[in-house]
Amino acid sequence: MRNRGNEMNRDRNHSPAFLAALFLLLYCVSSAYAQWKPAGAKLMTRWGKTVSPVKVHQEYPRPQLARADWVNLNGLWDYAIRP
Repeated sequence: MRNRGNEMNRDRNHSPAFLAALFLLLYCVSSAYAQWKPAGAKLMTRWGKTVSPVKVHQEYPRPQLARADWVNLNGLWDYAIRP
């Protein structure tokens, strides 16, 4: 008769190689997010030079098509999904 408890316990434990690979993957993903920055523009227009994530255009780009309740969404967002 086989000892089934030992087999079940072994299946539940993760191997050290799996845990090391998981840790490495999480480390690489987190460092990629930490190094993010806006890309530089190679072709800059005279209007594009005045725009930055801190100072975005405040008016609608086409005033003749403006909506009364329009909100400018340019720039960096502080967005999080929370439970």
